[in-house]
Amino acid sequence: MAEQRKLAAIMFTDIRGFTHVMNEREALALELLRIHNLTLDEASGRHGGVVVKSIGDSYLIYFGSAVNALRCALEAQEAFKVYNVGKADADSLLVRISLHVGDVVTAGNDFYGDGVNLASRLQGVTPPGGICISREVYSQVKGKLPCQFVNLGIKQLKGIAEAVEVFQVYPPGAGPSEDRVLITLKPALPSPRAPPPR
Repeated sequence: MAEQRKLAAIMFTDIRGFTHVMNEREALALELLRIHNLTLDEASGRHGGVVVKSIGDSYLIYFGSAVNALRCALEAQEAFKVYNVGKADADSLLVRISLHVGDVVTAGNDFYGDGVNLASRLQGVTPPGGICISREVYSQVKGKLPCQFVNLGIKQLKGIAEAVEVFQVYPPGAGPSEDRVLITLKPALPSPRAPPPR
């Protein structure tokens, strides 16, 4: 089948410590995987996403809209939070969710390319239970969802040649102290110029 290129919002997910839990407590691991898959199947379906494939305890999901991708991520994390109520940390389901908008190559039902690779590598800087997005996603979602965005700075991601600006996303009221919250980036004001000599 011929390859096609398109701009896409790509989501990657990953369950914290899944391999260790699978080795030590298989029944719990399978239950966590079931809840992860069910939650993301339902949330992505509500927001126009398509689950491209599952890779062990990870999902690759395609969206035509960065806003819908972030809506899905926020909804899923809220569902995982509700699931974890009353559970010990060792029994909790903590999922890393990372998002990037970029050029992807589609071949049949699979997705490849730099856009997919970068979304995957963002997992390396995403905390368990958190959502991290690239600058490209932030540029498309700022001001459109009631989120808090914290600029984590420029990160050199494994296997990615150019450094990437990363933002962590929090639902309303769940972010860090206000001095670190970035609701909307504004362009810096130009430095005042000295008056011309008389």
